[in-house]
Amino acid sequence: MNEIEAGKNIPMVKQFITWYLDSLNERRQRRPDRDYIYDFRVTKDGGLEPTGDYDSVDGYAGAFLHLLKMYYEKTGDKTLLTANWPRSKISHT
Repeated sequence: MNEIEAGKNIPMVKQFITWYLDSLNERRQRRPDRDYIYDFRVTKDGGLEPTGDYDSVDGYAGAFLHLLKMYYEKTGDKTLLTANWPRSKISHT
């Protein structure tokens, strides 16, 4: 969030937002009442692999929604937000 606040690395922040939304386990598994993201481990080839476990379902969602707000305020990129609005709403229901 420091990066976006300083107006730095905007493309990387956008990439993280997209990754976060793509990584949501949208009520499909284990916790039907909440959305969450698995913990990940780095593979030998440098990729990310979900562990099948997660450590929280509340703090990350709040931080993510705050990041979305900061991203929009810095960039004015309404397209990213409107295209993903249904998915971003999932993380705080």
